[in-house]
Amino acid sequence: MEEQKSVATIKFSTEKWKILIVDDETDVHEITALVLGNYVYRNKPLELISVYSAQQAKAILEQHPDVAVIFLDVVMESHDAGLQLVRYLREELGNPFVRIILRTGQPGYAPEEQIIIDYEINDYANKTELTRQKLITLTTASLRSYADLMTVESYRQHLEEKVSQRTQELQAKNHELTLLNDKLIELNIEKNEFLGIAAHDLKNPLVAILGLAEEIFTSFDDYDKAEIMEYAN
Repeated sequence: MEEQKSVATIKFSTEKWKILIVDDETDVHEITALVLGNYVYRNKPLELISVYSAQQAKAILEQHPDVAVIFLDVVMESHDAGLQLVRYLREELGNPFVRIILRTGQPGYAPEEQIIIDYEINDYANKTELTRQKLITLTTASLRSYADLMTVESYRQHLEEKVSQRTQELQAKNHELTLLNDKLIELNIEKNEFLGIAAHDLKNPLVAILGLAEEIFTSFDDYDKAEIMEYAN
């Protein structure tokens, strides 16, 4: 059975969509900022965060778990730096929500079909094919997907909070019932002890009364009236 990955608790920014651009080419950052600088989705602008290596991206992702979209280069400080960053993000940080768009200028290092199969990325684009329109389309589709995921996640977290709250209430009630049950057991023991003492204290006089009553019943004619009255008293 495949081991279930832990999922980080993430709340997305309510003011801006955070877009992380990870690429070692300055021109790529400038073009992306030029195209998306004034872009607005669902009445929220973008916050573009630029880094130039996978190592820098790790630090940003640790500080900003609410990054919505990553435009990620493959070949940076190593030939697979971008792919290793994907593994780090999904497996170590436990973040399945951020949308990852892999951008590469060297497709040979990252064949699209194999990458889609082996890594949890959401789209793949050759840098030479990224026109202004395609960049906006990718951004829109990714933000829509991210927003939908976070809506579902917020419902899940709310449900978990309700379940946790209800569980705590039930545990408190169970503890209260346990205390009451212990008290009832204690009272029952005291009752049994009292009845035992009462039975012991009543046994001897009751035996005498029964004996005298039986004597009167069986030998009534053998005694005079004074003796019968004495036995009765």
